[in-house]
Amino acid sequence: MSRKDLTWLIAVLAAAFALGTWLRWSALPGRDARGNETVAEVLADRLAPADTPAGATATMVVFTDYQCPACRLSDRPMRAALRADGKVRIIYRDLPVFGPASESAARLALAARYQGLYSKVHEQLMHGSIRIDEAAQRRAVALAGGDWARLQADLARHRPAIDAELLRTRMDAVSLGIRGTPTYVIGHRLIEGALSERQFTKAFAAAREK
Repeated sequence: MSRKDLTWLIAVLAAAFALGTWLRWSALPGRDARGNETVAEVLADRLAPADTPAGATATMVVFTDYQCPACRLSDRPMRAALRADGKVRIIYRDLPVFGPASESAARLALAARYQGLYSKVHEQLMHGSIRIDEAAQRRAVALAGGDWARLQADLARHRPAIDAELLRTRMDAVSLGIRGTPTYVIGHRLIEGALSERQFTKAFAAAREK
């Protein structure tokens, strides 16, 4: 092979690699789940905790576990994309799949809802220690501005409602065929696994397309 041919081959391979990389980054992640009744139901959910900015024009449902490394990896870029967009409603669905500590943390966050602190406690748990023992839970509640004693009372008082919410989420996860966390429903797209800020932004834009 001549030097000229070798140079040409290297150039072609470099171009192919660049194109492949661009396609991976530009491709919309996940799969189109339009027509799935459960997707429509979770997008219209008014029972689960949610943050709804004024004039929201898109909806994202997030299934997460506080001990899930991929959930934690994805949380910061997700929040950055949400802040940059400003018009996305986020619905939280706690899906504890990493054992008893995960379920305890999910119950804690759902109980914090009665103090109007669900999303703040959710964020503190997601960014705190991955070993979510009582000390970590107390710290998350304190940093969120919550009252620990009241939260414990709410855990007991509202146990049936919290049980029902966790069961409802598990049933929706089974219906959607969710295999793990994190899983996102953005518009009518079902996306499994951690995403970059750019991928969230692209998914938000796609959710607004008719």
